[in-house]
Amino acid sequence: MHPLLGIGRRITTFSGRFVSLADLHPQDVRLVDIVQGLSTQVRYVGQAHTPITIAEHSLLVAEMMRRDGHPKEAQRCAALHDASEAYLGDFPSPAKDACPEIRVLEKRIEAPICEALGLPDLWDPVWLQVKRYDVAALHLEIPAAWPEELRPSWIDLDVPPESSRSLAPLGLP
Repeated sequence: MHPLLGIGRRITTFSGRFVSLADLHPQDVRLVDIVQGLSTQVRYVGQAHTPITIAEHSLLVAEMMRRDGHPKEAQRCAALHDASEAYLGDFPSPAKDACPEIRVLEKRIEAPICEALGLPDLWDPVWLQVKRYDVAALHLEIPAAWPEELRPSWIDLDVPPESSRSLAPLGLP
């Protein structure tokens, strides 16, 4: 069989691997591909006035956890919590709500990523902590990404989550 046959069912990664999103295996996962993917894709489907990459967001979440004294493993999970988006892209929550299969595919991709990178499985409580910081990061990103008069109405910035603190040294309010 010709090596290019069937490639339409796979994606080509930065490192040159052909991987199947329907059947991703831990041996398919490369950190360099994740770093490349997250560092070149922006959040909020590119609609923010000041673009924020998925990598910047992930490192913000990790830094918030570091500053609050969480262990290195939790910080590492935070830095890689959106790793599946390196392969799938950043689907906004309204798209995930409209098409629940996206979340199913994300979970299918996350499990081999966790195994390949030595991260805890998806049922580990650390992921709930990371999710809280992920949501708290919105309270720092939204003011940095949109002028006040154009900020999305779906987030109440007057009621910041407990774990949201100023990260001015990182260039955010």
